[in-house]
Amino acid sequence: MVLSLSRYTKEFWFNLTLAFPVIIGLLGHAFVQLVDNIMVGQLGTAELAAVSLGNSFFFVAMSLGIGFSTAITPLIAETDGANDINSGRKIFIHGLILCIFLGILLTIAVLFSKPLLYQMGQPEEVVELAYPYLQWVGISLIPLIFFQGFKQFSEGLSHTRPAMYATLIGNIINVVINYFLIFGIWIFPKMGVEGAAIGTMISRILALIFMIIYLFLDSKFLPYLSNLNIKDLDKFLFKKILKIGFPSAAIMFFEISFFLYQMNLELKKFNMKDIKFDPNENSGPVIVLIGRRDTGKSFLVRDLLFYHQDIPIGTVISLSGKSEAARGSP
Repeated sequence: MVLSLSRYTKEFWFNLTLAFPVIIGLLGHAFVQLVDNIMVGQLGTAELAAVSLGNSFFFVAMSLGIGFSTAITPLIAETDGANDINSGRKIFIHGLILCIFLGILLTIAVLFSKPLLYQMGQPEEVVELAYPYLQWVGISLIPLIFFQGFKQFSEGLSHTRPAMYATLIGNIINVVINYFLIFGIWIFPKMGVEGAAIGTMISRILALIFMIIYLFLDSKFLPYLSNLNIKDLDKFLFKKILKIGFPSAAIMFFEISFFLYQMNLELKKFNMKDIKFDPNENSGPVIVLIGRRDTGKSFLVRDLLFYHQDIPIGTVISLSGKSEAARGSP
């Protein structure tokens, strides 16, 4: 029994070794947006809503680009198994050109999506903040999808770590640049939401540069990267890549689109115009918010008290975890 199981489990460790960097790379895409949300959220509720709105459009475009790029990996793996470097080189250059074209096309689509932002049911203030953010992250699609071409190529050769290293470095750079540009630290201007987007774009460009340098310096990739020729392009090979990548792109597109549609139903910024209160009368609506200190609700209360001092707001804010520990609360 043990011997029969070992036939199926002997490749587990090798598969996990390959899969772990891929998982980290995929999480890296989401972590960039998470960092933007956390850091921009400190500016206010409108800014946080703007980033969420902009990312909803960005993720749809990104899913299409990443989906089509996944076709490169199995095709490269096939040539690697056959030890056919020439065919692998052709697939790599065709896949890379396709990624550049998709990145430019998707960027143009995102840049012209401003009218759609107004159809999402968000206040005009949020949309005006969201579009500059969307512009910069939209431009970052070009280096991001270009990066995917190199990523899928290296993963097709069973080398998944280079993309993981590039993603981790990009995320660290994103945090640092965000900090300086969002809050205006040192010599940098305070750019708020737009600063978060510029930081994201710069981090993706630097991740791409790292990936290119890494692959060209590693001898394992040189046989494929040397003697690259873009003159003998084959339209049938482009069609083959698109045919293989289309199902993946379609699945990712519909999954993310439906998820973001459901999320958008809940993505409604609190509109103060819905509350009508006459200070000369002792009647009208009263807002009561119950939340924990230093959470989203407490920041919302802060904004309400600052910008709308003419309405009655009752607040119940619990002690923080540290305060409870100091009191010896159970």
